[in-house]
Amino acid sequence: MPESKSQLDFVACPLCYYQSAMRRVKRLTDPDEEILKYGDIYGSQTTSDWKICGRCGFIHQNPRPSIQALNTFYANSDYHQQISIPQQWQDLQKYMKFAEWYYREKIDFALDRMEFTQDKVFDLGFGHGGILKMLELEGWQPAGVEPDENLFSFAKETLGLSGIYKTIFDESFNDESNIGLVVSNHTMEHVADLDSVMKGISKMIRPGAYMLTVIPTYYRNRSSLSRRWMNASHYSMFNHRSLGQLSAKFGFEEVAYSYRGWWKEIDDLWYLARYTGEPIAAEQFYEVPEEVEYYVNVRNPINSVLHWPVHGPHMNIVKRRIRKIGLDRAWKTTCDYLSQRLKER
Repeated sequence: MPESKSQLDFVACPLCYYQSAMRRVKRLTDPDEEILKYGDIYGSQTTSDWKICGRCGFIHQNPRPSIQALNTFYANSDYHQQISIPQQWQDLQKYMKFAEWYYREKIDFALDRMEFTQDKVFDLGFGHGGILKMLELEGWQPAGVEPDENLFSFAKETLGLSGIYKTIFDESFNDESNIGLVVSNHTMEHVADLDSVMKGISKMIRPGAYMLTVIPTYYRNRSSLSRRWMNASHYSMFNHRSLGQLSAKFGFEEVAYSYRGWWKEIDDLWYLARYTGEPIAAEQFYEVPEEVEYYVNVRNPINSVLHWPVHGPHMNIVKRRIRKIGLDRAWKTTCDYLSQRLKER
């Protein structure tokens, strides 16, 4: 049990609200370095604790930082405090070259399956703002939220984005409406109150609009990165079925998903859903907890070993491919920055 000074809550399953018979995910051997970011929030714990819901099979951190503690942490810009923005990114053209390389396939995965190509887009946790700026240049009207002061300032001042908000997103957000596409790129795993965020999205999105979720996953993995995703900075570990369950509760229907969309970063899930406004039975997406436990504790590590010859030294593979396609020396700083981000995850 964590010491009393910690700010952790034991919670019911964030998806199906089941309160007992949770199965444990085996602890990783590598240290949970992410926990050091959180000061006293985790008390004396040196690693996060992960459970499998005994009813629907959803993998989530439990106990976890309270919603209040987590929102304060993000609002104070503490999460990204150790990461500096490369100086050359102050040149808009150089940053957009990176953004095009980093985000293009993800965005095209959604746009190729949607019924419209220009509309209003809302990015939930937009980071540097690359996705919003790319789509703005293609005729979209951008909006979004980002609680981190440095990232927000970069998006506003360097990228010139308007319609953006420095805030925590939840169901109290009321400043946007008639959204055609909601984008969430490596954000939903950081959310403590999934219901509140989904209610906020449902209020501002219109029927027939889409939601693209890009998220780390333990499922169909090709490296041990999928297990390192289960760290103190993340609160949920989705696969396409658990995302289907979350989507169904709030009136979204699955359009497409992929575990193999991108060669630049592995053990990612891309999931596109369409908003109908009509919730459907989430129970159809439940998984067998025993099967999930076997997968994450046994099959997942085996997959990591089997794929090691190709995907073990993954960042070196990425760098070699960058050199092969003839990008200029400006990419050295970009690659070093991306390597740092992946290591910290």
